[in-house]
Amino acid sequence: MKVIKGIVIFLIVTGLAVFACLMFMPIDTFIAEKSAKVEGYDVPTGYDDGLYRYYYNKLNDKEQIAYRIVYAAFAATEDEFPTQIVIPKLSNNELEEMYTAISYDNPQFYFLGNKCSMTSIGSVNYLVPQYIMTLKDYKASWAVVSLKADSIIASIPAVANTDYEKELYIHDYLVQNSEYDDSNNALVYTMHGVLVDGRANCEGYSRTMQYLLRAANIYNYLAVGDAEGESGVFTGHMWNIVSIDNEFYNLDVTWDDYAVAGSVDYPDNSVSHVFFNMATDDIKKSHNIDDNSAWKNCKSDSYGYYKKSGLYFKSYSGSAERAMKDALTESLNSGYNSVEFAFASKSTFDDAFNRLVTRGGMYGIIVDANSRVSGDKRIDAGSVQYTLDEKNLIMRFFFMK
Repeated sequence: MKVIKGIVIFLIVTGLAVFACLMFMPIDTFIAEKSAKVEGYDVPTGYDDGLYRYYYNKLNDKEQIAYRIVYAAFAATEDEFPTQIVIPKLSNNELEEMYTAISYDNPQFYFLGNKCSMTSIGSVNYLVPQYIMTLKDYKASWAVVSLKADSIIASIPAVANTDYEKELYIHDYLVQNSEYDDSNNALVYTMHGVLVDGRANCEGYSRTMQYLLRAANIYNYLAVGDAEGESGVFTGHMWNIVSIDNEFYNLDVTWDDYAVAGSVDYPDNSVSHVFFNMATDDIKKSHNIDDNSAWKNCKSDSYGYYKKSGLYFKSYSGSAERAMKDALTESLNSGYNSVEFAFASKSTFDDAFNRLVTRGGMYGIIVDANSRVSGDKRIDAGSVQYTLDEKNLIMRFFFMK
C-alpha cells in the first residue's frame, strides 16, 4: 500500500508541475524545450555573449527561444545536419526574423541556405532548414577556414595594439587577398569564398570581416540594405557596423576593394580606404539600410584613416603639397604605384584637381618622390591616371613604373 501511495503522490506532484508549467508556458514552447532535452541539445536560458548577438537581441521572447534551440541543435550536430528541429510555433514573419538572426549573428554557420520552412503535427512544430552543403563537406571546409582565420589573427603585428590598428590590418588583408565575384557560386557568399578561394561578393566579405573582428574582440554586426552601383541602380548589399573606441562606424570592405581595372590601365594592389569607418550621413550618399536603427549610432566623423595618415586636406597649401610628396614616396617604397587623397570641401577638391591635373602639379610631386626612392621603384612622370569620387571628395592617382 505504501508503494502505491508513493506512486500516486509522485504522479500527482508531477502532474501539478506539468500543469504549472503549462499555465505559464505555452504548450508549443514546453514541447519544444522538452524535445531539445530529449535530443541532448544544450539550450541555455540566455546568452552571456550577447555583445555579439545583435540580431538575437532584436527578437521577441518566443523567437529568442527558437533561436537558442536551433543554435544548440547545430552546435550538437555530429553525424549529419538535422532535417527538422522542434521549435515553438512562429508566424511566417517570426520564423523569417528568427532564421535571419541565426544567419546574421553567426558567420560560421555558412552551411545554411537562405530559406527555411515550418511544418506542424498537432502541437508539435518543426523548423525545416535548408542546407547548401553536407555536414561532411562543411567539416572539411571549416577545418581549412578556421585555420586560415586563426593565422590572420595571429599575423596581426604586435605594434597594432589598438582596436583601430587591428581593424585596419584585417581590412587591408581582406582587400589585398580577395577579389570581388558576383557569380552564382554559393561559396562566394561565405567565409570559405574569401579565406580559401580568395573570391567573394559583398556578403562573403562582410561575414568574414564580422568573424575576424569578433576574433580580435572588436564588436561589430552586419548591416543589410542596398547600394548604388556604377550604373546608378541600387542593388542588394551588405557591410559592417563596427565599434572603435566606443564610437560606431560603417565599414564597407567590398567597396574599398572596388575594381579599377576598367577605369585605369595600370591599377595596383594597394588598398582604398574611402569606406573605412564612415559616418552614416556620408555613407547615405550611396547606401540605404533596411533597418535604420542599425546605423543610428554611427555619428562620428568620417575620414579617420585619411586624417590619421596625413592624407586629409582642408586647403591646397605648401604643407599639403609636402604631405602629398611624402605619401607618394611612402607608397612607392612600399611597392605600390598609387596614392589617395581626401578633401574637406568641394571647393578644396576642385582646387586640388585644378592644381594637380589641369595645371600639371602632379608632375612636380612625382619628380620629388622619384628622387627619394631607388631606381626600380621610380614611376613615369608622364603617365598619370586618376579616379574621382566626387560624392566623398576622394582623389586617387595611378602611375606606371
